[in-house]
Amino acid sequence: MEPPRAAGDKPAGGGPPVERKVFDFKCPGVAMGMHNRDDQIKGFAHSCFNFAYQRGWPVYLSTKNTILKAYDGRFKDLFQRCSTANSPPSSRSAT
Repeated sequence: MEPPRAAGDKPAGGGPPVERKVFDFKCPGVAMGMHNRDDQIKGFAHSCFNFAYQRGWPVYLSTKNTILKAYDGRFKDLFQRCSTANSPPSSRSAT
């Protein structure tokens, strides 16, 4: 029996699945996959900002963004959009 292979990715903008080789097992092993849809990430971001706003707390997003660049980067981008879209004009930086 051929060892299993861990692969697969669906583009955020839609379209055909993109296959990425994650690991070729040379012996028995285990793989883990992670996924989140944009609507789930946006909902989580909105909840985080809402929770912090109600308490007068700042929101910090920490990601490693070195190993899972596309995964962590998507969180970072969507949190930034949520922050910009929902913050009062007086609290936005002048960039």
